[in-house]
Amino acid sequence: MKLFNFRYSKIFVFILLILALITIFFPRKQTSEEIQVNEVGSDFIIVTNQSNEKIKISIPTIISKLISTNKEYFIMYKHGLFQKKLYYIEKA
Repeated sequence: MKLFNFRYSKIFVFILLILALITIFFPRKQTSEEIQVNEVGSDFIIVTNQSNEKIKISIPTIISKLISTNKEYFIMYKHGLFQKKLYYIEKA
């Protein structure tokens, strides 16, 4: 009785290699900056940083009512390939 099929092990190794390359070339990075909130949605905020760049950041729905527009905050967020997610915020 064969313990494993050699063909499936090649596919498994190929998938692991692709996942390793994705994590090497597209890691999630962390950024912290002082911003001013321009717009607050139910699950996102649009902010302007000190370089006058507008950034859209995903936020937990529960804190959307606690964030005010035209106020300055210090935030930390993680960003990857397609999305920026807030994980820390405090008034500046």
